[in-house]
Amino acid sequence: MAKAGKIKGTTAVTSNADKVYFANSGGGYSSTSDAVPLGAKNYAEAQVSVKATAALASADSDKTMMPLATSAEDLAAATVPTLLLTLKIAAGSSDTTPATGIVVAGTDGVTVKKDIAGQPDNFDIAYANGKYTLEPKSSVTNWSSVDVTLSGKVGGTYESVAENVAAPAVTLTWTVTAKPTDAAPSIATTTYNLAAGTAVAVTTNFGAGASAATSITGVEKPDGGELASSNYSVSGNVITFSGDWVDKILVGMEGGASKKYKVVFNTGDKIELTFTKPNG
Repeated sequence: MAKAGKIKGTTAVTSNADKVYFANSGGGYSSTSDAVPLGAKNYAEAQVSVKATAALASADSDKTMMPLATSAEDLAAATVPTLLLTLKIAAGSSDTTPATGIVVAGTDGVTVKKDIAGQPDNFDIAYANGKYTLEPKSSVTNWSSVDVTLSGKVGGTYESVAENVAAPAVTLTWTVTAKPTDAAPSIATTTYNLAAGTAVAVTTNFGAGASAATSITGVEKPDGGELASSNYSVSGNVITFSGDWVDKILVGMEGGASKKYKVVFNTGDKIELTFTKPNG
């Protein structure tokens, strides 16, 4: 990114298409940050929730924050220097689909969630003061964890960033809580890059308890109509959009443009998916 004052020293930096660089361990730079491991000493399956907020660093308080895109399409249409920041929790042992979200400006930022496996064998049952408790074994180290990364892309006229414009600092806040027993359907990853002829498999979570779904009943098109079922297949909680369908929606799309469809569950819940044609 132009005027990226964070790159220091003699480290060689190879330009990439994203034009955003995070300092990585070992002295290198890339458009994805080093992974931050988040772990928990939990007996039962739990849920990690990570919130990312973007704001000017105190040293840049007299400047204007560079705009943050809310989608790849938004970034492609930008006419001023603009950032697209994506927060990702990598797949875990009990939840094998990564969770991603786009960081937006303001205090809401973005929150992504991921299940984390429990480790009951790592606990001993102890008795003290008239009650039983679970105590972590001091000798074990194989606790569950997930990796969190931040990646970026830049769009607009990034070659000429004004002196009074600064990229934001990103703050991560995370919590570990019991896995919800009553939850509506959800989809961890809702943005997908399309490749000609390549099917797209989307793993959904039916939820839990009274709010849970039991099936996927359809797909809603951008115009509100129903997508013909010949364009996709459903197996349990996985919906797969065919390679032929991908080819059809790629026709006429510019690089960086997106189209939005909604997966419909038998509960009536609808979750929006964004399909993007990569640049190049």
